[in-house]
Amino acid sequence: MIVERRRLYAGWLVPGVAVLLALLIWASDTNVLLFHLINDATRWLPVAPLLAFTLWGNTLAGLALVSGWIRSCPRILWAVLFALPPGMLFVRGLKLVLAVPRPAAVLDPGTIVVVGPVYRAFSFPSGHATTAFAFAAIIWLLSRNRPLRIAVLVLATMVAVSRVLVGVHWPVDVLVGAAGGWVCGSLGVFVATRYRWTANKFGQRGAALIAACAGVGLLFTRFSQPFEAATGWILATYAFAMAGLSLRALQAEPADDLGGESALVEGVEVKSRRAASD
Repeated sequence: MIVERRRLYAGWLVPGVAVLLALLIWASDTNVLLFHLINDATRWLPVAPLLAFTLWGNTLAGLALVSGWIRSCPRILWAVLFALPPGMLFVRGLKLVLAVPRPAAVLDPGTIVVVGPVYRAFSFPSGHATTAFAFAAIIWLLSRNRPLRIAVLVLATMVAVSRVLVGVHWPVDVLVGAAGGWVCGSLGVFVATRYRWTANKFGQRGAALIAACAGVGLLFTRFSQPFEAATGWILATYAFAMAGLSLRALQAEPADDLGGESALVEGVEVKSRRAASD
């Protein structure tokens, strides 16, 4: 599999633009103003789509959603797993160190719209934006389907904006979260493509286990809204189905060694070394 140089460089425009916008908002002191401009739109928007977009910023939901790639590209699930440690360190570390108050803690309740639980602390950065853009980076780097890559990037942007719409994050929170998420997702791809086993049958079985664990996690997640809970159960069922079907298909195939498709990240290129069967 070849990671095109142009696509790789184009992808890094995402965190670059996000950081630039965050710096401009901070320097111009327009964070509160932009929050009100975006959040006020919630008064005319239906609640269900906002909750749906917010749900896609949940790591377990994202893993369930990409479980359809267990067989065709198991490295996507492994990249998510490898992106989790730096992502958690980035989000949790900055939240605890900076302890930025959320909009509901500093603004008049009558001037904002909050959909769902009211949070007051640890606003910076947005964990949902970080997760959404980590997934976007992974799909961008590992998928050859251009329309899909663009669609996932648009979805990640909508997830980030939804966090301001539902009144739980400042614009700078989601911009920095998006930049950090892209970096963490790229790190996950780098690690996943360094090892041969992430692409062979051993990697596929591991990816199926990751998807099944995500499904279990969704079943035990406490969602604030019935719509979110129903969506979580649907995603859990989908993850279980994809994991089961993948394992069944693997059992029906002849066993191979731990070789299979290999890839080595060297600069911007991932070179396939899979031997020809003939």
